[in-house]
Amino acid sequence: MSSYFKYGKSSIESYNEMLNKDIEIIPYYLLENNTWDDLGTVKSFTDKNLEILIKKTFINFNDIEINEIEGDGSDRNWIRIKDKNNSLIAVSHGLNPPDGDLQAKSFVKIGMHLHEKNIPVPKIYEYDFFSGIALLEDLGDLRFQDFISEKNEKDKKTFCEKIIKELFDFSLKGIIGFSHEMTYQTPVYDQKLSFEECLYFKNEFLKEYLKADFDNEKLDKEFRYISENTQKNSLTGLMHRDFQSRNIMMKNNRPFFIDFQGARKGPVQYDLASFIIDPYMNLDQNIQNHLLDFASEKASEYKINKNNFKKSFYFCGVSRNLQILGAFSFLSMKKNKKYFETYIPAAINSLKKLLGKFEDPQLNYLKSIISKY
Repeated sequence: MSSYFKYGKSSIESYNEMLNKDIEIIPYYLLENNTWDDLGTVKSFTDKNLEILIKKTFINFNDIEINEIEGDGSDRNWIRIKDKNNSLIAVSHGLNPPDGDLQAKSFVKIGMHLHEKNIPVPKIYEYDFFSGIALLEDLGDLRFQDFISEKNEKDKKTFCEKIIKELFDFSLKGIIGFSHEMTYQTPVYDQKLSFEECLYFKNEFLKEYLKADFDNEKLDKEFRYISENTQKNSLTGLMHRDFQSRNIMMKNNRPFFIDFQGARKGPVQYDLASFIIDPYMNLDQNIQNHLLDFASEKASEYKINKNNFKKSFYFCGVSRNLQILGAFSFLSMKKNKKYFETYIPAAINSLKKLLGKFEDPQLNYLKSIISKY
């Protein structure tokens, strides 16, 4: 509560200020059947705003069923709201004070922007920025991670190709008319942000999770080299920022993208790498190679040299892989979400394979460290 109320005044302070300014205070008399709702807590305020939004969508409010949905790595809350004929998803980002974290606003603005471009994202029906709540289309419960897990190699390639085609649309159509004012974090994925991902890996994975010893200066030098090269030869568009199989829902065999509130201008190769090396899917190397070739052919349609596209892919892939290991370590150790720890071995193996693609001596120290695990 204290983190919110510092932005406003108490009712007593407001009354005193009005009295000092000779502002007349007029009472409001309730009719006999009217009632007040106590909005004195964050929970009661949020619940009332949710009720108001639901009533705009469901005519028979008293006949609805509400069930919680388990989230992933974020602290947002999700629920499913159903009646006999309809089903919607509500997401709560938490209260958004005037100079606070405007994640909810980014979620709504980016979501509506993408939907207008006919990019497959859930339609947003109702929202309230201050309470941080949005009601959106229910895409079901089938994530691409689970959808693809039982497919044979041929079908895996086919469906992953479809995802990559949609990714190019997301990036290159989505960037048209996109404004940095829609973003709530950094407006661009640049060299600085890539370097921060590398430091996240160093602090959360190497220091905290592995308790590893390393030469800080040598490692940071290689991190700067990686960060510089994520920007070279990149195909710039709208970057999802967390483009992985758990953020893709399958409905009627069609993919829909969720968790897009962190989108910003950046390289297509970063999202592509996020998808191809995704530890949740843990695709065979031959499938990964096939998908990179497929994406490189697609990039050539935009006058991008295929070899340069692949080179940028590998650097973006290393940066993303470092971020993944940092995030999995942080979530499992500091957020006590042990589910993520089970994917750390796959992420380590993925990083080894990516680093093995380089004959570049400027990454030898990072290679030597990761080879021990």
